[in-house]
Amino acid sequence: MKNLARYTLLFVLYTSVYFILDWIVDRVVSRSGFLIDGNILFYGLLILVLIIFFQHFKLPNESKKILSYLDLVFPISLIAIGMIVLSMNPARKAMDTSNTVYTNTFNPNYDFVLPFFFENGIDTLDVSEKDKLLELIDIFMTCGEEEIEVIGYASSRAFEGFSNSRNTQLANDRAKNVKSYIEAWTNSSVNARNWNDYEEMESFRRITDRDLQGNLISRSEKLNRRVEVVWSNNKCYRND
Repeated sequence: MKNLARYTLLFVLYTSVYFILDWIVDRVVSRSGFLIDGNILFYGLLILVLIIFFQHFKLPNESKKILSYLDLVFPISLIAIGMIVLSMNPARKAMDTSNTVYTNTFNPNYDFVLPFFFENGIDTLDVSEKDKLLELIDIFMTCGEEEIEVIGYASSRAFEGFSNSRNTQLANDRAKNVKSYIEAWTNSSVNARNWNDYEEMESFRRITDRDLQGNLISRSEKLNRRVEVVWSNNKCYRND
């Protein structure tokens, strides 16, 4: 009975130590950057319980002596070795952010989107819009080599027949014409986006030009008769 009480007390003691250390690992140690894993403690205690279990049986004196040493030395050694191994583990060290210095980074795109507007049903720019495009090209082409994409749109104003397909074609033709203007003035290669159908174009258009009753909203409808020229990787405003 005496031995059973001793072993029970040892089991309760080491179990309590496990839960205390586990709490310290979760609440204190991990926050300070010290690396240890509660699984090491768990398996150490599991093996200790097996040692205590075998001590209960009748064993030779030498075996009992070895087991009596092991029930103290083994879990302590296991915990110490586990702490050292885990602290040297690069994957675990990567989780330690106690000495990490964070800096804010800003990665601008250097993209400019410039709109040019069209008359209803027309796929070419009028004189004033064409002059505006030419002036902007003169300014931005001094910034070095750039990537230019042209995206055309059309409003929801209906044609007499095949309205959606004709508006889609109108949007594509507007983009192609502006592409031709820019390429003629700059000798640069320009990409013109081509819409496959009206729904695709409408989903990118962003501006709703009909109210809930289906009536055209005049100002919004005019804004949708446009081409957007996207200038990417502009170097004029870079400071690096």
